[in-house]
Amino acid sequence: MILYRISTTEEAQILRFYIWEILHLTIRKMICYVTKFQKKMEDAKKKLQKDDAMEEDEDSNPAKPSEQMFEELEEKLDTAQNVYHVIDLAYSLL
Repeated sequence: MILYRISTTEEAQILRFYIWEILHLTIRKMICYVTKFQKKMEDAKKKLQKDDAMEEDEDSNPAKPSEQMFEELEEKLDTAQNVYHVIDLAYSLL
């Protein structure tokens, strides 16, 4: 069995690379997450505008996004964007 002894400088570089990879993958996931919520928000806005333009009853169109659903999507999007910015900041510090 061959043992490889890692020097302290190599150990720091390996650890830094490992952390960089974790942050890089997390940023990619957060970009997908933020994009997903942005698309949901845009779809909800379009449905709301379309339904307002048609002036239909809420009872006749159950697919119409409610104000509460719209606010929840907005909160999720804000949270996802904030987390993304924190991770991006940590990534830039490496």
